[in-house]
Amino acid sequence: MKRYIFLFLIIIILMFVSSCSKECEKAFDCEQKKCFTPSCINGKCDYNAIDNCCGNDICEKTENRCKCGEDCGPCSGKKGDFMEKKCINNECVYTVSSEKLQKLVFSKDKDFGLFKIELMSQYDEPFVIGTSNFTVIMTLKDTDSRLVPPITFTQFRLFERDRLLGKGLTNLQFNSIGDSFGVVVPFDFSMQKSEEDIAVTLKIDYEYKMTTSSGVQTYREDFVESYSNKFHFVNPKMED
Repeated sequence: MKRYIFLFLIIIILMFVSSCSKECEKAFDCEQKKCFTPSCINGKCDYNAIDNCCGNDICEKTENRCKCGEDCGPCSGKKGDFMEKKCINNECVYTVSSEKLQKLVFSKDKDFGLFKIELMSQYDEPFVIGTSNFTVIMTLKDTDSRLVPPITFTQFRLFERDRLLGKGLTNLQFNSIGDSFGVVVPFDFSMQKSEEDIAVTLKIDYEYKMTTSSGVQTYREDFVESYSNKFHFVNPKMED
C-alpha cells in the first residue's frame, strides 16, 4: 500500500514540475517583444529577430550609431580638448560645439605714408577646418594729396614662416576715404595632427599710383601682419 502511495506522489510531483516549466501552448501566450517574432516550441517561448528592425540587437548595414543607437551603441566620444562625437545628417562624426567656439576680433590702424587704413581680423578660437572662416575687413581712413586712386589689393596670403597656409586672389579697391570691404581668406594646408597650434602671418599685396615730379608712377608693394597669439587649429575629419 505504501508503495502505491509513494508512486502516486511521484507522479503528482512530476506533473506539477512539468506544468510549472511549461511557458506556453501557442505563440500568443509568449510575451511580445519589439523586433522579435515569438513562437512556442515544446512549451517554451522562442524568439526570432526581425531583419532591419531597430531593437533586434543586431547592428545591420542599414543602421549606425545615429540611426539606431539601440543596436549599434551610442554616438559618443571625445578627442583632444574641443572635439566630441555628435550625430550630423545621421552620421556619427567628430565636431566642435558652438558653445566651445570664441570669436576673436583684432583691429589696428596702419599708416602707409600716402594712406591710412583700419585693418580688422576675425576668426574662431579654436579654428575648425572646414567650417570656420578667417575674415579680413579693411577701411580707408585717410589719404595724401599725392595719391592717385584707386588703391588695389590683389592678393591675401597666410603663412607659417615660409609655409603657405592659404591664399585668396582679389581685385578689391579703395577709391575714397570711408571705402570698406571684407574678404574671407581660406586656409588650405595639410595638418600633421587633428589639433595644432600655429603662428600665422598675413601678407597683403597691393598697388597704387602716386604723383611725382616725373609724372604719375605705379607702385606694387606688400605689407605683413603677424598675430601674437597662435591659432589653435582642429580638424574633426582627420584621424590621428
